[in-house]
Amino acid sequence: MKFVKTAKSPEQLISLLKSRGLQINDEARAKETLQHIGYYRFSGYAYPFLADKQKHIFQSGICFLDIYDCYTFDREFRLLLSDALERIEIAIRTAISDYMSQHINPHWFLETQHFLPWYIQKNPNRNNLSKHDEFIKRIEDNTRRSSDIFFQHYYQKYTDPKLPPSWMTFEALEFGAISFLFSNLQNKYKTGIAQKFGISRRDLKSWLHSLSNLRNLCAHHSRVWNRQLAILPDTSGKYKNYFYQTNKVANFLVVIQIFLNQIAPQSTWKHKLQQLINDHPSIKIQYMGLPPNWSSQAHWQ
Repeated sequence: MKFVKTAKSPEQLISLLKSRGLQINDEARAKETLQHIGYYRFSGYAYPFLADKQKHIFQSGICFLDIYDCYTFDREFRLLLSDALERIEIAIRTAISDYMSQHINPHWFLETQHFLPWYIQKNPNRNNLSKHDEFIKRIEDNTRRSSDIFFQHYYQKYTDPKLPPSWMTFEALEFGAISFLFSNLQNKYKTGIAQKFGISRRDLKSWLHSLSNLRNLCAHHSRVWNRQLAILPDTSGKYKNYFYQTNKVANFLVVIQIFLNQIAPQSTWKHKLQQLINDHPSIKIQYMGLPPNWSSQAHWQ
């Protein structure tokens, strides 16, 4: 089937929304909103309010500001998530780097014996490079291109080893790379690092993978509030009674709070989450996977 739809002006889009039953009391404001955030992005927040999802007919009584409130909530929600994820990412970087540097040496990541076999196996289809080779090349590219003074200082002063020590190089790695590196360490190292957070290596591997995906969604301003997430944290371990039966963001909130209890016990993040939800009373938290009494549950106290 050939795509034949044409782009519509803000005025045409407002007429379309009204024809589908959406109440728009201030058309000038609605036009301005659509010009700044885009109709396609807006429609992602409108979807839960449709009575007929095939014909895109809205439920009775739904107005433009109901949908815009969801958009505003989701934006503030992503900022709150990003705040916690930044703390967790930095804590994980530090824990891995410190543990491995102290137990082996500052350049442990250059030595293949500390990783799982498949990670260091040469791949003839990729110029005979292993995943580890690609990782080292990525570090070298990132650090040599970096404008950070500490990288420049290392390369000007030292020639051996060829890359800066772990505590420097990890500053040039994104969350996903850190997660992937951890998952390919020998199990004895994963266990030692996970113990710093009071969890199993299985949980830490799963949680890092899922949180790095959530972090990417937030960084790219993707909708999170009612999203069905594909990469989910393992919920079968030590904290299994804390989790919910959902593929929405609720279980990520639990994982974040478990981490924050370890790395920032004085954090008020959970109170900020509660306040954000209170500030948007029309938001349906079941779309996040949270039960009505979520904040009164013992693990949130």
